[in-house]
Amino acid sequence: MLLNSIALRLSSSDLTITPRHQAWALDVFASIRSDLVPDFITKLKIGASITPEILLDITKKQLEKNRINDAALMIVRYKFQ
Repeated sequence: MLLNSIALRLSSSDLTITPRHQAWALDVFASIRSDLVPDFITKLKIGASITPEILLDITKKQLEKNRINDAALMIVRYKFQ
């Protein structure tokens, strides 16, 4: 819901992404659901900061937390073997 709100405000120019927003996005990145990852990266313009190593690390953390569905989606989406 928060991501949708941010996306709507960005499209209507009510909000502009600042480095502070991007820093927050990177801080909470590991906590978001896997199905939101692509939109989160795109809408908050953090694509340049997200590497395959970060995505793999997040997937490992999801497995450690028994978030099996999230980890499986990340493995399939980003072709981790």
